[in-house]
Amino acid sequence: MQPADAVLFTCSAFGPAIDAVRADLSVPVLRPNEAAFAQALELGRRIALIVTFPPSLPALTKELQQMASAAGASVQVTPVLAEGALAALKAGDAAAHDAAVVAACGALGSQDLLLLGQFSLARAAPALRATLSCPVLTTPESAVRDIRARLSGGPDPTGVP
Repeated sequence: MQPADAVLFTCSAFGPAIDAVRADLSVPVLRPNEAAFAQALELGRRIALIVTFPPSLPALTKELQQMASAAGASVQVTPVLAEGALAALKAGDAAAHDAAVVAACGALGSQDLLLLGQFSLARAAPALRATLSCPVLTTPESAVRDIRARLSGGPDPTGVP
């Protein structure tokens, strides 16, 4: 078995485990949202944050605000819950999931960007990009970009070892 070059956790519920793994490994270990949050802070201060799982919204909002504060910035987070989207996805209705996500973002108003706060939301990004005028960030795309930069010796956009 070949060792991993990096580790990417895909659920923020593993916070203490992520910290333990990070402390134990010499390869990059990333939280699911940190690269997207760092990229979001580079793009603007008015950030819409969408989730499909209600308990994630306050936790992710707090995490984003703490990251901004640590960088000496402040953000205006517009929380968005895509009601019914998670149930649709669990039922195997990906089209209904995406439609619920797009509908939830329909009245956002002016934002610097939309941040999709869960990996499962990434599938709705093309539909959102077709309807919104602001950038749409997904956690998997940002994480992969960050890992590639780290492994190629490029700049670390998150500032995390």
